[in-house]
Amino acid sequence: MSNNLPHNDEDVLDWLKQEHDQPFGGWDFSYLKDRRVFLQEHAWDYAETVLPYLKQAQSVLDIDTGGGEIFRSLLDRAQFKGKARAIEPYPPNVTVARETLTPLSVKVIDNSADAAELGDQKFDLMISRHGGSLSPANIAQRLKPGGRFISEQIGDRTNQELHEIFGSGSTSSDEWPHNAGDARQVFAEESLLIEDLQEQHITTRYMDVGALAYYLKAVPWEVPDFSINAYAEVLLSLHRQAQEQGYALDTTFHVYLIIARAPR
Repeated sequence: MSNNLPHNDEDVLDWLKQEHDQPFGGWDFSYLKDRRVFLQEHAWDYAETVLPYLKQAQSVLDIDTGGGEIFRSLLDRAQFKGKARAIEPYPPNVTVARETLTPLSVKVIDNSADAAELGDQKFDLMISRHGGSLSPANIAQRLKPGGRFISEQIGDRTNQELHEIFGSGSTSSDEWPHNAGDARQVFAEESLLIEDLQEQHITTRYMDVGALAYYLKAVPWEVPDFSINAYAEVLLSLHRQAQEQGYALDTTFHVYLIIARAPR
């Protein structure tokens, strides 16, 4: 792809605006296939970790389901027939999630406006991939005795290079543990037994700066004031870097996996 990229600064910025404006919905990054790549494999597989527990559960809540794509795949693979609920705090994703999950009789709750709809429901299993709109205390309250919480969470070192380059701060939630060590302490304080806890730092490589522009549109909280015009010089510098070294930027993807069980 790099051989076809523009070289003139004005043309580069026009191309970046086109990349930034490409459609994005749910939590689907397939547009960036082979352009945003992980240089190391995950030490675990989130779906394969969840599936054995989902097959045994009678009720499940997916926290911050995004567009519902991953949750739907899990439910299909497990042939799940119990009560399934999902919450999503990011309004643009709620409609997508409802279109994805309603055919499976999954109620999707807009957690930004209708969190009360969840009421005092309790679940055998609560899962979350990169979501933190429910606090650990709330999770502990909603687990049935012996129920489990399984989550892959984003750590506080994720995208630290982006934050330095664009002058933005960390987007880690104050309510959520920032790393595996914090998670062990916080969940223990909620009387949840830690059954598994793993942590990893993976290098994410952006092959071209257009992929980065698209990514920052999709996750606006990473650089809240991002626009092509506002950061033209930074983006042009990264484009030149990509031309010289064959890729635009490496960043850190800091993740941890936790499985916690409520007391019986």
